[in-house]
Amino acid sequence: MERGADINYRLNDGKDSSPFDSSATGTKPEIAIYLLEQGAEPNILLPTGVTTAWRIHNRLSNRSGPVHEGFAQVRDMMIERGVEFPPPSPVEVREQMRAEGLTPVVPFGHER
Repeated sequence: MERGADINYRLNDGKDSSPFDSSATGTKPEIAIYLLEQGAEPNILLPTGVTTAWRIHNRLSNRSGPVHEGFAQVRDMMIERGVEFPPPSPVEVREQMRAEGLTPVVPFGHER
């Protein structure tokens, strides 16, 4: 980023994720914290209806210890930046996307 990299770059890999969104799937919340401190967009919506807030919500539901504490800090930073917690589920987000005329990508094995 010091050399001009786009902190909100979206991957063209079919997932449309960003560095911040990818950091929410790992085990090093300090990366997500750093990206937020540098101005990363906290409210990422993927074509599947998954949001970064949903990823963080799940991390907090499934972890304990230092990783949990780190992702709790990420959640708090996201709330400070206007992100809703608890977040709507991907199913709810896909329904909202349809109501807005968008066509969400329904993951394999999901009905809607």
